Amino acid sequence: YWIEDGLALGGIDFDNHSNFIEIMLGDVMTHTVKNVKNIKISFSLNGANDGLDITDAEGKTTILRFEN
Repeated sequence: YWIEDGLALGGIDFDNHSNFIEIMLGDVMTHTVKNVKNIKISFSLNGANDGLDITDAEGKTTILRFEN
């Protein structure tokens, strides 16, 4: 499902000890991925598909894409 579109990236925090990632979007939203197992960085020639794919222990993937 789609969480949000068009919010500015406020930041990304990784807690290595507790193994979770928090994604802050604008001033209004935080998305937490617990039990992170894999992080894939995506780059494209034109920048249209640049972003992160974050997979948790259950196999769920959070896909974060950056807009120009």
